[in-house]
Amino acid sequence: MSRQVPAIIPTQTASIVVGFILLFGFCARGATYKIPLLDRHAWRQAEVELRRSIGTVSSPSERVVVLGTSDPKLLFCMDRKGWVMPSTNDDGALRTAWQAGARLVVVPKTLPHESVRRFLDDNGTTVLSTTETDLIRLR
Repeated sequence: MSRQVPAIIPTQTASIVVGFILLFGFCARGATYKIPLLDRHAWRQAEVELRRSIGTVSSPSERVVVLGTSDPKLLFCMDRKGWVMPSTNDDGALRTAWQAGARLVVVPKTLPHESVRRFLDDNGTTVLSTTETDLIRLR
């Protein structure tokens, strides 16, 4: 007499399929755990090249000055403390920040004022250059 093997019932099949889907989802999320699930914040895309490289040229305790903007998103994305300076017409505010502990300056390539450029040339060196900005380490 032949013995019949019981067929897998539909609920078991559904459980196996759901299990594999969950396993795949957890594996995929584990590979990308540093990326937010629903990143609706375009500000996190600010100066991606600079954000990725900042850790190699500075420590988190170093203060940063971001010239040419009043938006602190770059400071936040770099995970650094510091100053944002929308006006780049004179070097007075930059000199004050330097004396208060600023060690890095993010300078847009379109820096308009010569006195700021002269101050940076005299007191710093370029450690990183991207398509939009220069990162200058102050001495």
